[in-house]
Amino acid sequence: MGDDSSIVHDYFDRPEVQERDMINLKDLDKEHLMANLEARFDEKIVYTNIGDIIISVNPFTRTLNSH
Repeated sequence: MGDDSSIVHDYFDRPEVQERDMINLKDLDKEHLMANLEARFDEKIVYTNIGDIIISVNPFTRTLNSH
């Protein structure tokens, strides 16, 4: 497999990755939806809309005491 790091960086630099309502994304496909959710999750934003639908990403994080 080749190095896709430049593709990934170019993708995450796009302004629509941080779209609050994903109905406004240029492309409503799995790749764009997941990238937007991941970018928002990285910013600790766990709620995202797709029109009237609300998506919640589990904010679970590991701690030093996790088993």
